[in-house]
Amino acid sequence: MRIRSNNNKNMIIEKEIRKIKERNKRVELDKAWETSMTRKITITIMTYLVMVIFFYYAGLPKPWINSIVPAIAFILSTLTIPLFKNKWMKRKRMNIKGQEEIVGFIVIVVIVMIIGMVVLGISLRKTTTVETSKKYDNYLSAMMGYTTDCTSSNGIKEYNVEEILKECLNKRTCSDGKESCEVLNKTISEMLRATNPISEESITSSYKFRAMYIMNTTENTGEEIMTIEVGECKGISQGTSKSTSSIPGIIRIELEICGK
Repeated sequence: MRIRSNNNKNMIIEKEIRKIKERNKRVELDKAWETSMTRKITITIMTYLVMVIFFYYAGLPKPWINSIVPAIAFILSTLTIPLFKNKWMKRKRMNIKGQEEIVGFIVIVVIVMIIGMVVLGISLRKTTTVETSKKYDNYLSAMMGYTTDCTSSNGIKEYNVEEILKECLNKRTCSDGKESCEVLNKTISEMLRATNPISEESITSSYKFRAMYIMNTTENTGEEIMTIEVGECKGISQGTSKSTSSIPGIIRIELEICGK
């Protein structure tokens, strides 16, 4: 009976040892996963995709590019946090209290990161960024073809906006004696005001029309012909540009419409 009892005890002990070994293996696998490159890459990709979705639905500019920042921030955190952790462990023993402090520290870091991302999102939303829109390409082309009240000196030809820009550049007058630049300014202002009204109910917060003469086509600046700017941009700015020949250079026309 005593031998049987000892055998039962040995079997129970061996069973407990196997359980301990299996638990240790699971713990080792969990630790290996926590420090593995596969886990870091997976979280980085997930972080990037989540931020792309957030930036896209929040209406923020260039979500595919701006979402790289949080992903890089996570990678940097995986490199720096172990360094601080090792320094901290040298000063204190790892007990339950110490583990709770680490968890608390991580929670604080996460909260700070979330607040930082929200602030970044708000600031990016307020920042004026110009996005090219096909709609405004067509809009600007239609503006350039609009017939003005200015006619040539012989009274035969009625100038459209694109043509009167060249007349304004050369400081010419219309057949009725009005300055071509004055007619141009009035025409553009009326068109923008009619199609992009700025009020509390409207979706437009500002608009800007600019025309300049550029001698060298490789440059971005030149002699300003006219600038009409109304309102203050409070959101994302969309726009387009167009160039028309005016030998020996070109006239560059830029249009920006800013929403709310």
